[in-house]
Amino acid sequence: MGEALRVLIVEDSRDDALLIERELRRAGYEPHTALVEAPPALQEALERPWDLVLSDFSLPGFDAMGALRLVRARAPDVPFVIVSGTITDAMAGEAMRAGASDYVLKDNLGRLAPVVRRVLIEAAARREQRHVREELEALRERTATEVRRSRDELEVVLRGVAEGVLAEDEHGGVVYANDAALAAFGLRERPARSPAERALERFEFSDDAGRVLAAGELPTAVALRTRAALETLLCRRERRSREERWFRVSATPRYDGARDAWIAITILRDVTERRRTEAGLRCLSEASRALAASLDHASTLAAFAWAPVPHVADWCVVDLCDDDQREHLRRAAGTLSTASVVRDLQALDDVPGAQIFGTPAPPRGRPAMFPELDGAAPRPASEAHRRVLDAIGPASVVVVPIFEHREQVGTMSLAFAESGRRYTDDDLPLVEELARRGGLALENARLFRMTREAVAARDEFLSVAAHELRTPLTTLVLQSDRMQLMRRSMAPGDPCAALLDGFESLPRQVRRMAGLVENLLDVSRIAVGRFALQREPLDLAAFVLDEVGRTGEEAHMAGCAVTLDAPGPVRGEWDRLRLGQIVANLLSNAFKYGTGKPVEVRVDEQAGSARLTVRDHGIGIAAADVERIFDRFERAVSARNFGGLGLGLFVVRQLVQAHGGSIRVESEPEEGSTFTVLLPRGAGAEAGAGDEAPSAPGP
Repeated sequence: MGEALRVLIVEDSRDDALLIERELRRAGYEPHTALVEAPPALQEALERPWDLVLSDFSLPGFDAMGALRLVRARAPDVPFVIVSGTITDAMAGEAMRAGASDYVLKDNLGRLAPVVRRVLIEAAARREQRHVREELEALRERTATEVRRSRDELEVVLRGVAEGVLAEDEHGGVVYANDAALAAFGLRERPARSPAERALERFEFSDDAGRVLAAGELPTAVALRTRAALETLLCRRERRSREERWFRVSATPRYDGARDAWIAITILRDVTERRRTEAGLRCLSEASRALAASLDHASTLAAFAWAPVPHVADWCVVDLCDDDQREHLRRAAGTLSTASVVRDLQALDDVPGAQIFGTPAPPRGRPAMFPELDGAAPRPASEAHRRVLDAIGPASVVVVPIFEHREQVGTMSLAFAESGRRYTDDDLPLVEELARRGGLALENARLFRMTREAVAARDEFLSVAAHELRTPLTTLVLQSDRMQLMRRSMAPGDPCAALLDGFESLPRQVRRMAGLVENLLDVSRIAVGRFALQREPLDLAAFVLDEVGRTGEEAHMAGCAVTLDAPGPVRGEWDRLRLGQIVANLLSNAFKYGTGKPVEVRVDEQAGSARLTVRDHGIGIAAADVERIFDRFERAVSARNFGGLGLGLFVVRQLVQAHGGSIRVESEPEEGSTFTVLLPRGAGAEAGAGDEAPSAPGP
């Protein structure tokens, strides 16, 4: 039979509650539970005594913060632990500040039992601490006989308390110190004078900001000097090994009438493990930000090497194999690294990454930890390796594999050296999580590089294909024009005329194909920024009138009546060829999607800029597709119903932007579309004459 434990579970999932009960039984408890999921049920349940409350963070119409307030109001001493699958670091911090004892992620219920044991111990310790304070307060009011008797009783109680309890008078004399308090100062026996004086020979103490404290600045001395209670974090660092332990210290001054002196009651609670957990979470957060800062493979590899330093390592070496498993990529980082040490470390090509700190190679795919390197280690593989190890001085090492798609692609080797810290089993989950995130970031960088290479290859293919198609198409255009001239010169009834009439649509189709090829060529030019604008004075109204005339046959074939509204000349300096492409592509787009319906074109001025508006009454564009239609190879409709490559509007926007202008579209499905182009009229606006057009963004 396990240890009986009364547990109130605030949870809307019975399956999750059963998993929690199973974890508690697995840890040796016999839980007696009640399951609630709403405030009324929780308030009713709190009428009964409970040893522990476990709460999900988010419930329908209720959350852990509301549950915490109810529990603290009705049962302030009952530990409250959040068990959630959705809580973030920020939400966890807020809950801890509001009074939650701790939190556990549902996908890591293995932590539940240790957390429950700790919070139960802390709750018991708080009850004992309150009892101790009450007893110490009573000492002032009792007679000398009662004081001696109470002190004996108190000695029995405090000897088993996890927190350190120290009573010290204003003259430096030790009134009381339990074993935990003596251990906090590195002592075995109670000293006659202040334990801080003895401890400073072996340790240095600092506050949460890292400021080293003198004896008179320690909490007990400050409380006695100021006659005011204080609570603070205190770091104890061993001078030789630099090993750190953290304590939450509360010091409360009291006047002792029997002694006619002030006494400070100091409670020391070891919070080293909690600080380590918090530091690990900060390390993961900072590492994630650093690894996400760039998709460049070399930059990501460097960020990967620096991610554990200095939080969980003094030195880190990330060792990767390339895609062919022939060449190694290595990056190193260290708290006291110099350029020469890092260079020498990265140059040890004959030393596998898993053995870079002189430790044996672990089994492939498995981590290995060497908490304390003995006299036989490290073991250098060469004289150069020995010199590097002498410069670093590794004292504790852990090696973990790096995976991509469940395949090991390298190792991350960490070492403590000058800090004096040592690895324990508690460090391994954090190190493995760092390796997992680093591996994921490297995989993303590799995929990004492959994507860029594929895009570059595609653009190069488009450029080559467009150039290769342009030459035969030019010949076809000339031949089709010649055939038209021949047809016009033939007399009625000429037998060859009937043959040439069969090729009547050839010029239009050839020019359409030439336009597609020209768009492909422009896309390749835009991608590398190779086309330039040749500006010249133009009247946009007259220019558009000519372009509308050139598209007469295309408009007739589409059944579209084109009207042009141009109140007057609109003069400016633009590239004639590129301006023609803008107008032609917009008109072609209107004919394609507005077949059988009128197309309205207007040229005027707006705020000193030239404005071109093309409106059709066709199928329109859905709001979700309005921005997408200006991207490469994008269209708002199925390619089965409408031809083309999806490049026309992309080219239009790039050419408009090259002129320093802008284009927008207003559209509703089945209501048609209105494209509006604004072009600066002067050569000095946005892009100068002859300037190269900006490159298009990648996909």
